Amino acid sequence: MNTQVIDTSAIQALDITVRHQKFMFDGLPKFYYENNPYMSYLLSILSLTFPEGERMFVHSVRAVRDQVTDPVLKKEISAFIGQEAVHGNVHETFNSFVQKDLGLRTQKYEKEIFNRIKYAKEKISKKNLLAMTCGFEHLTAILGEHMLTHPEEFAGLNPIVRPMWFWHALEETEHKAVAFDVYQHLYADDKTRLRIMKIVTRIFIVRIMSMTTMMLLKDKKSRFNVRQNAYGLYRITKIARAISANYQEYFEPGFHPNNRDTRALTKQWRERLFPSGDEQGTAVDYAA
Repeated sequence: MNTQVIDTSAIQALDITVRHQKFMFDGLPKFYYENNPYMSYLLSILSLTFPEGERMFVHSVRAVRDQVTDPVLKKEISAFIGQEAVHGNVHETFNSFVQKDLGLRTQKYEKEIFNRIKYAKEKISKKNLLAMTCGFEHLTAILGEHMLTHPEEFAGLNPIVRPMWFWHALEETEHKAVAFDVYQHLYADDKTRLRIMKIVTRIFIVRIMSMTTMMLLKDKKSRFNVRQNAYGLYRITKIARAISANYQEYFEPGFHPNNRDTRALTKQWRERLFPSGDEQGTAVDYAA
């Protein structure tokens, strides 16, 4: 699907729906992405960052909410907080399943993530923490948009877990502008925002890739499977190349997340994941 540059001033409140999702993971195999250890470990590590990460995003917005005067933005903040809270809960359940049922020893990484985010929430200023949220939200939004635009690339996800990832991608795309709008409303300091985005990008890439590599090295059966690991790395590199132009837009003058009009895309996926029209029901497998 092609996106287009639009006049963001013409957009009023976006359709940000809080969906109280619950998923069951019984029967999910350890390597749930095309039976590929590298890709499966990477997604499990990515999921590991979500519960505390989403809570940090909520914390950063909630900390300044009383300073926001725009009534539409206030409503979007409430919806943003609701969506992120559900994301944290769902991925916490998934992470517990990965540890207890799939046998992945991720507790060490979970503790490290918790301590780093705890430090950020306590030591970093409200402004800089919100700028961090803007950066991370851009990364998750462009990954989500890519996933929704190219679902064929993710057909190899096991159908037990596929609805969770596509539901999350949908909601990241829906609320992609909220943190940014709050930051611009209160601070509008692009120099700080862009400086922190560079830091956020390094943190995101280095931590996810290093934790994934460590998980793979601990797997005696999979770590020497050169063909599978090379294929997994190829898939990640391909996705990174595909989203690079979208990523760079963040640094362009006049950037706004809604410059990429994804409203038709999110409408399409609401209909695919919730074909009955009941968005409080559990998301279904789009390929079903």
